[in-house]
Amino acid sequence: TSVVHPSPSDLSFFVYPNPARDRLQVRYDPRHIPGEIEMFTVLGVRVERAMTSEAGAAEFDVNTLPTGLYVLRLRSAVGSVFRRVTILR
Repeated sequence: TSVVHPSPSDLSFFVYPNPARDRLQVRYDPRHIPGEIEMFTVLGVRVERAMTSEAGAAEFDVNTLPTGLYVLRLRSAVGSVFRRVTILR
């Protein structure tokens, strides 16, 4: 049995709905463990954080965040990838 390690080209993830109002779903390849998903304002202030898990999914409650553009970062041992997210009220 061999271990398959993700390459930087595998560092993708899906975010929906986008734009979001209440909850934001994040799906990713569970090989990105250990890792973390962080959500930042456009000014670079971190507003949410979750560790990656074998489930390959995370959910953020964005109900209290103001309308605006945010950046999600998935970071693991092989690198980081970013997605833009819009929150609407």
